[in-house]
Amino acid sequence: MIIAATTGIAETDMLALCTILEEMVSASKKLIVLLQDEKRHIIEGEVDRLLKLSSEKETVIQYLARLNQDRIAVLQLSDRNDPPPTLRDLIPLCPDIYQNRLRTAHLRLEALSAGINELNQMNGLLTDRVLRQIAGLLGVLGHLNTAGSTYAQSGTMQTLPTGGRTLGKG
Repeated sequence: MIIAATTGIAETDMLALCTILEEMVSASKKLIVLLQDEKRHIIEGEVDRLLKLSSEKETVIQYLARLNQDRIAVLQLSDRNDPPPTLRDLIPLCPDIYQNRLRTAHLRLEALSAGINELNQMNGLLTDRVLRQIAGLLGVLGHLNTAGSTYAQSGTMQTLPTGGRTLGKG
């Protein structure tokens, strides 16, 4: 049964669309929690936890992609060759009983999407900063290794041979 001639979407498809959008909201909330955890683990330098989190994040992102494909499939109208309508365009055309549910899901998805983008950018900046620090530390260590001077056990400066390996006294 078509619920409205203007939408061309059956009632069962409209219910499916609402369910898909609500699942997208739930998965997006989970992704935000994972991104917040990722930020904390980047700051704390917890590499093992970051690796585990990366796998969880990938699973949620793949699930969101599948939900989005399902959403597009529901909106793809079989009797038209036009691209599927956006939610913003569809909501005013739907019966009142679906408008509130669709509008709420749409607003939540927009807000969650903005939060996901912000956290993702922040985590990217933090990762870049950590990589620059590591590169700087490696440069310092490389310089110290070839500088030729170091502190002896007694606390005095000791000049080491530069280049090659230090050989034990024999």
